[in-house]
Amino acid sequence: MTPGKTLLRFSRQQPLGAVGGLFILCMVLAALFAELLATYDPIRTDAEHTLKITLDAAEEGNLRLAASRGITAIIQATAAAVGAAPPIIRRAEAILGAARRLGLLPS
Repeated sequence: MTPGKTLLRFSRQQPLGAVGGLFILCMVLAALFAELLATYDPIRTDAEHTLKITLDAAEEGNLRLAASRGITAIIQATAAAVGAAPPIIRRAEAILGAARRLGLLPS
């Protein structure tokens, strides 16, 4: 069997394995071609200039940052409530079912 056919058969039988292998292949290729992909030299950075830009942006964007933090908190609370709701509902249904079986609640 040719390598191409073997790879195609593996992809059909193990699609998650094939996707994982593709991710690993992409990471290996990125590592091999890192010199070509890099947009700047990580060793030659101007920390003083970078920090000044960051601090200036923070001073100008304090209101925007505060608003985004509030929105983020709302989104996180909503996600937590939605994620916690199904187990709570299942538990409540189990308790109500047990109470009905024991005759504590009408059927």
